[in-house]
Amino acid sequence: MKFVHALVMVPLLLFSTIVRGGWVISEVSSDQFGNKSHQTTFLQNNKVRYESELSIAIIDLDKALITLVFPVQKVYWQGTANELRKGTRKAFEAQIRSLIDEASADQKDTYQQYYDDILTKIETGDSIPVKTDVTIKDLHVVDTIDSYVVHGYNVYVDSVINEKIWISFDKIPFKEIDLHKLMRFTTQMAPMNNGVNVSNSDQYINLVQKGLVVKTKKYIDRHQATTTKLTLAKEGKISDSFFTAPPMYRKASISEILEMSAENDLPDINAKPDNNSSSPFKDSKGF
Repeated sequence: MKFVHALVMVPLLLFSTIVRGGWVISEVSSDQFGNKSHQTTFLQNNKVRYESELSIAIIDLDKALITLVFPVQKVYWQGTANELRKGTRKAFEAQIRSLIDEASADQKDTYQQYYDDILTKIETGDSIPVKTDVTIKDLHVVDTIDSYVVHGYNVYVDSVINEKIWISFDKIPFKEIDLHKLMRFTTQMAPMNNGVNVSNSDQYINLVQKGLVVKTKKYIDRHQATTTKLTLAKEGKISDSFFTAPPMYRKASISEILEMSAENDLPDINAKPDNNSSSPFKDSKGF
């Protein structure tokens, strides 16, 4: 089930960092329990490469294609958002059917109901739309975070604070990317994530596209929050090959990738693809 979960999580992860062409943005997220995760986004000419500990996803907005790269197995999958959603459904269906077949008589109905509910969400999204009122308040506070002069904002959902954002207006890495197009694409990949998504609101997009997000604090509930901090922001020409699967990698089906992930767990993205150097930039001089 881990791989299907990772596929569904890709759109959510992409919302955390939305940048424009010729930029590399790295972030670290942490919670109050000391758990940490790292993510990096590369973006150029309407192409996005997103890396986390669990996955590499490349999106070509002009061609409406997504590529999932698995360096350890030296394979990749590529297709449209609709193909990804259907492939995810098929893989999930096979896994749940196996669970139902092996379940005891008193568990079969529970698994069947769970199966039906999840498949409906994967295919069509939540049946009941969630309407929310997103408002953003300028705190009129100027601070300094890691040499960046930042301005603070609070984001509210239905009058309840959802997130705090600190933005630097010294850099504007958002001009060349169609943020609305990216949001539509990621929504098509996983409509079951369409519930309360602050990042998909016009208010949120209009704010973050004006500068560089240096820090956010997103509240899970009244007692839990996840803090994300910028660790790297670098501008420069990125090699076009960094936005494609390595040519020696084999194209695999989603079901095949699922089988490999079940046997070997999810791939380690720290393994470098054979055709990429340690830096994605064509010329790293001056950085």
